[in-house]
Amino acid sequence: MTYFWVKLKTIMILCITHSKDYYNIDLVMAYLQNKQIPALRLNTDLFPGEIKFRYSLSAQGSESLILDFPDFSLDVKTVRASWLRKIWAPAIIDQVDETYQKGVKAEANTARQLLWDALEQNPCIDALSKVKLAEHKFTQLRAAQKAGLTIPASIYTTSSTMLHEFYHAQQGNIIGKLHNALSFSMEGTGQALYTTPIEEEMLDDLDMLEISPMIFQPRIAKAYELRVAYVNGQCFAGKIPETNSATGSDDWRNKQIQINWEAYELPTQVQAQLHSMMQELGLYFGAVDLICDEAGNYIFLEVNPCGEWGMLQKEIGFPIAETIAQNLINFAGYA
Repeated sequence: MTYFWVKLKTIMILCITHSKDYYNIDLVMAYLQNKQIPALRLNTDLFPGEIKFRYSLSAQGSESLILDFPDFSLDVKTVRASWLRKIWAPAIIDQVDETYQKGVKAEANTARQLLWDALEQNPCIDALSKVKLAEHKFTQLRAAQKAGLTIPASIYTTSSTMLHEFYHAQQGNIIGKLHNALSFSMEGTGQALYTTPIEEEMLDDLDMLEISPMIFQPRIAKAYELRVAYVNGQCFAGKIPETNSATGSDDWRNKQIQINWEAYELPTQVQAQLHSMMQELGLYFGAVDLICDEAGNYIFLEVNPCGEWGMLQKEIGFPIAETIAQNLINFAGYA
């Protein structure tokens, strides 16, 4: 069944994802179902398209926003909490003549924005407006530094001169990466430019730098890497063992090996610093990447406001889905 909902009088919780999502969303929805909490899954690639859209604004200022699913209609005013798991582009765009695709996409995004604005009137994990602000990596780095976390020196530039200066200041030991992903997919397939070590012969041969700024940071000798699923003050930390971290890759997503995640207990101080950073960013959820260097220092790399955590639940058994769901229940006032 494409949609899942509990048929009660009030739709309290809206879970926002896409039609190809499964593990993470299924666990959260199953928890809500077991608790008999009215909830609905919204696949964003089907809106507006298979999911119809009705919005009105009266001369007196009253608003109405209705989503028409194949089997029922949802008045968005009945949504009391929402979870922004993932947003995908409307699938209907692919069915439109190429001549009109740009215009149709703009109209679809306008309709979707009305929905996001309406949902932000109630608690969200997380509000799209806050997610967009927090996705900026230098906003993250400033918030992390303010919270007391250690961050790597960073530059963002199209200047070959600046890159050369930074390279030599770091004794020729740096990495490069893009600020934004080239493409998005649940499986991590498609075009991607992973974190890459920069050798001296590459300094004058970075084609990407001609058309786009890139981030450059010191290449830090690491003892191990951590992915932390942060949920409203709780930290679920997974460690990539030293045997995996020592494979030579500077981005664990690019490893062509099976990563065997291990549970890891973050120091209380680091957890408190992450909590302070997330409050500064205005987020309830984030997938945080840290490294621990060979001296035992924790270094913040980045936080993905809608990042992946399913592998931590599946391999370690962390109750991340249940924690997200319970926070939604509390936000909806159902607890």
